[in-house]
Amino acid sequence: IVYNLGARKFLLFGVQANGCNPQHKATLLATEKCREDINNASKTFNTLLRSSIDRMYKSLPGSNFVFVNTYGIVRNVFDNPQSYGMQDFTVNFIIIIIVISTTSTMSQMH
Repeated sequence: IVYNLGARKFLLFGVQANGCNPQHKATLLATEKCREDINNASKTFNTLLRSSIDRMYKSLPGSNFVFVNTYGIVRNVFDNPQSYGMQDFTVNFIIIIIVISTTSTMSQMH
C-alpha cells in the first residue's frame, strides 16, 4: 500500500535473538546461555523475511530495501559483552538502538 503512495525506500528489521531475553533465560539450566529453540524460530523468520525482500525487489520497481540483522547484533553483544564494556550481558540487559546518519534530507527522499 505504501508503495502505491510513492514510498520507495524501506528499512526492515529482523527479529532479535528472543531466546536470550531475560524472561526465557530464567527457565534455563546454569550451563545454557539462551533458549536455542526460540532463537531457531527467530532465525527462520529472518530467513523468510530476507526471501520476501528478494521477491519485493523484483515486483516493486525502483524500490530500495535495507535489512537490519537485529538477531546478529543482539547475539553478538550477548556472546561478546566485554567488547561492549560489560562483564556479563545476563546482568546488563540492554536495548540497542541503531542510528543511521545521513546527509539526505527528507525532501531528497521523496
